[in-house]
Amino acid sequence: MYDVPAQPLAGCEKVEMMSVIRRMRVYVAGTHEAPVRYLYQYWSADGELLAQHDTLEDAGNSCGN
Repeated sequence: MYDVPAQPLAGCEKVEMMSVIRRMRVYVAGTHEAPVRYLYQYWSADGELLAQHDTLEDAGNSCGN
């Protein structure tokens, strides 16, 4: 049996499982000036772009900065 917290978790109002389309694009130059990067895009079944993430924006990218 699980203990249920008396207060809801901060910032978590609702959780749902749903289907999305994930598209991954690879940009390959592989140089220090233009490192390999990935662009992840998440689309609805209706063709609406929901979110995207470019790994070049991550801290500690592949060129070691």
